[in-house]
Amino acid sequence: MSITKNITSINTNMKKLIILLLGIFLISLTSAVTYKFGETADIRVTCFNNGTWCSTTAECNLTLWNFEDVTVVLNQPMTNNYSFHNLTLTPTQAAYNGLYTGSAVCIDGNYKGKVPVVFEITPSGEDRDYGIFIAMILCSFGLLVFASYSKSYYLGFMTGGLFLMTGIYVLIYGIGNLANNYTEAIGFVSLGLGIIFTVASGYSAIDGDNDD
Repeated sequence: MSITKNITSINTNMKKLIILLLGIFLISLTSAVTYKFGETADIRVTCFNNGTWCSTTAECNLTLWNFEDVTVVLNQPMTNNYSFHNLTLTPTQAAYNGLYTGSAVCIDGNYKGKVPVVFEITPSGEDRDYGIFIAMILCSFGLLVFASYSKSYYLGFMTGGLFLMTGIYVLIYGIGNLANNYTEAIGFVSLGLGIIFTVASGYSAIDGDNDD
């Protein structure tokens, strides 16, 4: 009877864990335009005047700051392409990973307006939030708790596998939009934990079979 109760309790807790992880996966974050680190960034803004495009004589000047509030460009004229204005930043100007903010002030005759500009520079040029990493690491530690509680070799193998997957993911993609020595260290630690748990579960399984 006690064994049955324990199994029921484990299954209930597993369901709660799965629901929690699904909730984390479903969290959506607002994404900004992204550019790849080390490459040029073509910043574009649209200019409207009285419900249509600005004229070919309209002027837009761009001002940008990086995430450390350092001015990247100040009132820099943008090229008028009729339906949009653009300014291409060199890799030297966009030299840091992170969020860049600013605005383009446009003048077209008597019309004057301001267009907000927000973009990110990331290692891969893609915008990734922290949800995937958080879900993977929570799932890994959650399974570790259940494996320790239930003394299940199979859950131990799954735990090791998830830590290995998390480590590989972090080493390839980083954490969110971060990819540096710290994220690499976290990736290697996760890989090490995955190897330890996998080997330990395999040894325990073999040892348990020999006892039988």
